[in-house]
Amino acid sequence: MRRGLFLLLAAGVLLLTLAALVVGTYRDAGEFLDLSYQAFGSGRRIPLPQGSEDIAVDHRTGTAYISSADFRAIKAQPSTARGELYTFDLENPEAKPVALTRDWKPSFNPHGLGLWPLAEGGVRLFVINHTPAGHFVEVFDHQGGRLIHRQSLSDPLMHAPNDLLPVGPDRFYVTNDHGYRSDLGRTLEDFLQLSEAEILYHDGRTFRVAAKGLAYANGLGLSPEGRILYAAETIGRRLAVYDREPSSGALFFRRRIDMGTGVDNIDVDAEGNLWIGAHPKLLTFVKHSKNASLRSPSQILKFTPAGPEGYVFGTEHLSDGTDLSGASVGVRYKNKLVLGAVFDPGFLILTRQP
Repeated sequence: MRRGLFLLLAAGVLLLTLAALVVGTYRDAGEFLDLSYQAFGSGRRIPLPQGSEDIAVDHRTGTAYISSADFRAIKAQPSTARGELYTFDLENPEAKPVALTRDWKPSFNPHGLGLWPLAEGGVRLFVINHTPAGHFVEVFDHQGGRLIHRQSLSDPLMHAPNDLLPVGPDRFYVTNDHGYRSDLGRTLEDFLQLSEAEILYHDGRTFRVAAKGLAYANGLGLSPEGRILYAAETIGRRLAVYDREPSSGALFFRRRIDMGTGVDNIDVDAEGNLWIGAHPKLLTFVKHSKNASLRSPSQILKFTPAGPEGYVFGTEHLSDGTDLSGASVGVRYKNKLVLGAVFDPGFLILTRQP
């Protein structure tokens, strides 16, 4: 009798613990939030065959560079998936996307990208590439309408690359969004909100670990003077802030800032404001990643540093995902906000009237 009662109580405690864990996971993922939608401006949807996970803009010319891939296909059939880089002229109201890498034959599934302006004109593009043979950073020069592939970089340390941040013509940071390498380990890392991800630094010759202990390291941003680095922690729903030594690339942890949403890619404007794509309901975004018919909210934040430790931030755009589902990036260009999404084919240009 006592044994049966004990087992019944133990089962009850286990069920209550599991229920609390599930409820806590839904709460931490933002699933109980009551969202108040707002639009940055009037929208123009630009179709693409696949998603637009990351976008960078050359502000000298108004040219947007778009990383486009089918991440559902990459997971299901990596050997046949094929992505593309596009350019888009933000100054031309009649512009259409122009494919850049169609004639580049190696396996290509781009993810995060960044650009470095070249003194002689044009840009150097750094692009994460997921292939059946492994993960690479592809380096291209885009000058005078020509795309030239310079090199492919890989390293055993770079096992789960997501975003990268160029800080010179041959130097960059790159995030590993997970620390564990197995599927089971990564699943546990996500749902237990473990801080195992990291930031790597490539100094022009070799990779090294620059920072550890992040909960799904995602987008990276750099202050205009180059001395503060911001890293988005998607599962942690926060920004990690580091002091940076430009000559060595060393990072020194300063603080974490709770953002209350699943922050993704970061773009920094000339005034030092961070524009951050975000997923306010992370589990809804996970469902969208598996089923295109299930829409996921799109949120863009503006984060403004104020003094040594101060800051203000708020939402500049928030939709239910009807306009663009699961936005992962927002780039400000003049009176426009350009949104990209991981899975939704195309990108969105929002224009705010003066």
